Amino acid sequence: HAFVYMMARMAVNVTMTLTPFYLIHVLDFKYIEGEPLRPEIATVPLASYTTSMLFSLFGYAALVRRFGNRTTPLLIGSVVTCMASVPFLFMCSEISWLVYIAASFQGVGLSIMLNIATSLISDVIGHDCSSSAFVYGTYSLFDKFFSGILLAVIGNTVIEDKDWLGWLCSFL
Repeated sequence: HAFVYMMARMAVNVTMTLTPFYLIHVLDFKYIEGEPLRPEIATVPLASYTTSMLFSLFGYAALVRRFGNRTTPLLIGSVVTCMASVPFLFMCSEISWLVYIAASFQGVGLSIMLNIATSLISDVIGHDCSSSAFVYGTYSLFDKFFSGILLAVIGNTVIEDKDWLGWLCSFL
């Protein structure tokens, strides 16, 4: 359960953190001195968050009910996220509008993965409510540590490298 939770959280954290850098360095939505920030820097993550929220509200329960377990929806979420991430490897500034579609599908996949992963923590706790705060806190602490370490490594090595950002946004 812990591994699934950590991987889902890392996928969400890294994807949402790297998206603005991808937009700036790969799709060339650069900041120009004296001009307002490009709206895409905010609207692409907004598209991902919005579709994530809408799917969580209106589609997630039906998906879990349809399959009667959490393994199949977790796999579906992983596949949707992976398929939506592949275009990031091939996107260029000429077809940059496609980033909205890819980010929206990523949002749906990440939503499924994160909802499933969070519900798995409840399985660890079971009926022992006295330890629930400790368990949730421990999961959250390790999530912060591992995500922070991973993002520090990425930020100190390849954050401005156009090719690496494409690969990271596609496969991480």
